[in-house]
Amino acid sequence: MPKWAKWLLVMLGVLAVLGAIALTALAAWVSRVPRTLHSESALEIAATPDELLELLAAPARWPEWSAWSRDRHSDVERVYTGPERGVGATLEWRDRPSVAIHIGVGAREEQRVLAGRGRLEIQRCDPLEITFEARHHDGFVVGSSDGGFATHVRIARPGADYVVAGRLRLEPLGATTRVTWTEDLELGQGFVAGLLAASMSGVTHSAHEHALEASLARLKAALESGSGAGR
Repeated sequence: MPKWAKWLLVMLGVLAVLGAIALTALAAWVSRVPRTLHSESALEIAATPDELLELLAAPARWPEWSAWSRDRHSDVERVYTGPERGVGATLEWRDRPSVAIHIGVGAREEQRVLAGRGRLEIQRCDPLEITFEARHHDGFVVGSSDGGFATHVRIARPGADYVVAGRLRLEPLGATTRVTWTEDLELGQGFVAGLLAASMSGVTHSAHEHALEASLARLKAALESGSGAGR
């Protein structure tokens, strides 16, 4: 065997070992990436818990104050089922099939993802707390707009559901009520899910918290202007 061929085999062997070490290190790092993304926002609103519940416990009234695209955008289909408010009240949403954008010069047409598709259901409704589950199908989409700033982040994983555990907690403070909105997003298990979590968690968390903040700001404006809760 020529000398150069021996050196080539040695180099290939070294590269294979280094590659294996790199993959092992990457897998170990990915395994330590947090798979639950916690987002939270709070705001003090001049309203009673009962007035807040009128808007918070009925998904069909979320478009009156929510900044989420799934609740506000005209190109998102929304279907409400179950009771009007409280436990079992449900929203199912999806982007309208007609909404599309053109990619490239004279190229293909692609579906524009505004809110994706999913299902939100209220699971518990107490005088001072609401919990709900939002299940996003085929990818998690954070789309929101408060009139002055818009965010849109998508983690795409076809065939996988992203589950969000949400909670709206009310704390009476005399003439006002402090509303705390928390959401915990499960990013999934496995190597691919870990890579997505590692690469997208930062921007997703920022967009997620903005959606909560913008929604609470709109809720505050709706109630304090006298337009919410049947005022």
